[in-house]
Amino acid sequence: MHAHVNLLVLITLLTACGKNTLEFGDTGEGLNCGPGTHEESGVCVPDVEGDADADADSDADTDSALAPSAPEVMVSPYNATQLSNLRCKVVTDAVDPQGDEIRYTYTWTVDGVLTDITDETVPDSATQRGETWSCTATPSDGTNVGAPGEASLALGLGFSAIAMGVYHQCGLTPENLGEMGEATCWGNNTEGESSPPSGTFANIFAGNFETCAIDAAGALTCWGTVSWGMDSPPAGSFVSAALGYYAGYAIGSDGRIDDWGSSDAPPTGSVTALAAGEYDACALSTGGALSCWGNNGNGECDAPTGTFTTVSGSYHNFCALDTDGFPSCWGLWPAVNAAPTEALTALSVASDDACGLRADGSLLCWGAEATLASDAPTGTFVQVAVGTKKACAVDTSGRVTCWGPWAEAAPTR
Repeated sequence: MHAHVNLLVLITLLTACGKNTLEFGDTGEGLNCGPGTHEESGVCVPDVEGDADADADSDADTDSALAPSAPEVMVSPYNATQLSNLRCKVVTDAVDPQGDEIRYTYTWTVDGVLTDITDETVPDSATQRGETWSCTATPSDGTNVGAPGEASLALGLGFSAIAMGVYHQCGLTPENLGEMGEATCWGNNTEGESSPPSGTFANIFAGNFETCAIDAAGALTCWGTVSWGMDSPPAGSFVSAALGYYAGYAIGSDGRIDDWGSSDAPPTGSVTALAAGEYDACALSTGGALSCWGNNGNGECDAPTGTFTTVSGSYHNFCALDTDGFPSCWGLWPAVNAAPTEALTALSVASDDACGLRADGSLLCWGAEATLASDAPTGTFVQVAVGTKKACAVDTSGRVTCWGPWAEAAPTR
């Protein structure tokens, strides 16, 4: 009778526990539950909380698998300066596993500090030379956020204008395009021509062993050679200048030419452009006619007739662009006088070499120094200046590239 009762109790307990297994220890006490269950008040119950954690882990794995991949990004332009507009450029898009459309959010840091800029671009007005800017592009398909792509770039020294002397060169380095800039010079400094004063300037000019700049009021400041009075320009308001070896000439706000140093009397009347050589100079009238004066031992003053838009010159040679942009050159050096029949928007001449800019901003050089033509950098430039066996050009980012046998690299601090 007792055996039948005990068997009935055991069957009843097994049925109540369902799939759970009851095991008795040696004493007949101590409930041990199977995998995925635990004991509560003498009964085996499912591990609900454990199952939820497992489900959460599974969901996380699923979300990660559905998130877009990290994009490849870069900060452009690659040679940016404080004069550049920066762009966080996605060069290789993120890939979404489900093929959903991807959108990017952007963040920027400068020298490791987060900024409030969330656009794809940073304006040049927000940057300063020497800073390091980093961008982060984070992809999202609207539901899942992917891993970000990151890139950084250090800003170099940008120039808004350059001027080439015989053995030195100078430029202006504003904080933003369109602003006045400090003068920065490099190269020969035997006469102090590469030691500019403090202050900001609108334009800069270089000669043999001297440099001059025009400030916001139009006043000329010169440094370098003290011989022949080259460091003592006239007072007044000026818009442009040209420095020869021994003389300086400047265009006043009224369009008339003023001179200093060991100069010959310039022509009267209103002019728009100037160029100075060793003992000679040329000017362009408001009507576009050329007028030259000084030493004419090599035909320096035998300017062509016609209508021109700009003039440039140096040691015994000059060139001018006509209204169609074609160059005409005259003076001592045959290699320069054999100017190409190609339209240009700007030009610079120094002794027996010349360079110009095409309408697309590319460089064209000719003359006695073949490497100025063969080694001219590619890209888009806004100014070119030629010196003795060297040339420098300013690109659209404000970077200066110099080339030629006597070239000296511009500072990049």
